[in-house]
Amino acid sequence: MNILNKLTIKHLKLNKKRTIVSIIGILLSTALMVGIGLICSSLRDYMLKETIAMYGSYHSKIYDVDLNRIYAVRNSEDVSYYYTEEVLGYAKYSGSDNEYKPYFTIVNVSNNYFNELKLKKGRFPLNDNEIVISNHVYEQGVFDYNVGDTITLSMGWRYLDDDILRNSMEYQEGNPLDITRVIGILQSLRSEWQNTSD
Repeated sequence: MNILNKLTIKHLKLNKKRTIVSIIGILLSTALMVGIGLICSSLRDYMLKETIAMYGSYHSKIYDVDLNRIYAVRNSEDVSYYYTEEVLGYAKYSGSDNEYKPYFTIVNVSNNYFNELKLKKGRFPLNDNEIVISNHVYEQGVFDYNVGDTITLSMGWRYLDDDILRNSMEYQEGNPLDITRVIGILQSLRSEWQNTSD
């Protein structure tokens, strides 16, 4: 043991109160630093989970891709996982109490997209004649349909003059199409759909 260590130990023994206060101070400061680190880590994890729940788990989103050219994404070495969504059209929702959301947005998604959604009851669609609806529609007005019911919607695009309107714009009557049976109700809805439609 060198002279500095001996001197330090001697001073610690002679000043026991100061030594105890120093040890307590070191413990408290260490605990504070560890606690702040844990709080930051927990907050980051919480924000990450909330973002995934609201917007889905992806690093980038590509808009207006021709589905016939999706192979470019699928075959890329940099893409480990992908899913697709396509807005098929809109349908008037006559029971809505919300003047800014008087319509359904009808969305077609790839099968792996269902991993991003949570069901309240029922199941996910297996064919083109089945749909799931969001629990969010019950908050927007009168909606009496349940799992197993048949629902017929007049579906089409929304136009302003000759231009097709985006999700964020108000509803205009479009071309009628039909869609059929409710087979599931979603517990949660991705926020970009929830903010723009029922």
